[in-house]
Amino acid sequence: MRRFLAIAKATAQELLDDPLSLLVALSSAALSVLAPTLHYHQFGEPTRMARDAGLSSLLLGGVVFAVFGCVRSLRRELESRTAELALSRAVGRGAFLCAKFAGCTLAYAVFVLTIASLALVMVRGAAIGGAIAAAKGGDVPRMHGVSLALATGAIVLAPAVAAALNRLRRIRFVLSANLLFAAFSLLAVFYSLDCALVLRHLPVVFCAALPAVFLSSVALAAAVRLKANAAVSAGAVCAALFIPFIGSFYVPEALAKGGSLGWWYSLKAFASLLPWTAAALVAGTALMRDMEI
Repeated sequence: MRRFLAIAKATAQELLDDPLSLLVALSSAALSVLAPTLHYHQFGEPTRMARDAGLSSLLLGGVVFAVFGCVRSLRRELESRTAELALSRAVGRGAFLCAKFAGCTLAYAVFVLTIASLALVMVRGAAIGGAIAAAKGGDVPRMHGVSLALATGAIVLAPAVAAALNRLRRIRFVLSANLLFAAFSLLAVFYSLDCALVLRHLPVVFCAALPAVFLSSVALAAAVRLKANAAVSAGAVCAALFIPFIGSFYVPEALAKGGSLGWWYSLKAFASLLPWTAAALVAGTALMRDMEI
């Protein structure tokens, strides 16, 4: 178990120290912040655009983050032959692959925390802006300035502070930027905190995060035998086949007009993907057993 946790921890740090992870996180965050700010048609509900933009950024950015992260991490281990070191220390191939997947999922959880927190900040800002507009007699609802400043500040400050730490203390830039980004985004949620809003959004965020976990397990299994580009392509094909089912996981409409989803639905969604994720890892383990490392 100790070796399993060590591999998972090292994998998570490796992914969060990958420049691509920071690029995807910043791009997803920019979409979730700019879309509701620049779009003034509210479709009858002030928070709708902020909610949809945040969940869309989480879903699409999460798939890119998790799939590329898993593939790049495993292929890097295999092609540099550093996997031999781990496998030579009484770590089974199945345990090694599952540890890599666990580490990738942990890094992905940091991404989810970041984007979901920013989405909540923007939804709360849209709600405050809508209340202000209603109080003024039907003005066009605008994003609340403080909420927008906090969300934008998290995007700008995280890499800026990380750059300063790298310059002054030689701390790794990308890793610190990703962790600071998550911390700043989470702290921004506490401005004008609405606990009921947070609790309503959590099951929907959980559901939106699930497809990336499943797709990354498929890409990870493919990466055992395929080069990085081919493994990512296998993940893309699986994502295309998954499109008819995406409506069961991407459910922002459940939050419309103060609605909620409930954890029971989220747990059923999780249970529906769990066997397929496990099957992908079992297939990857079988492929790894048959290869020489």
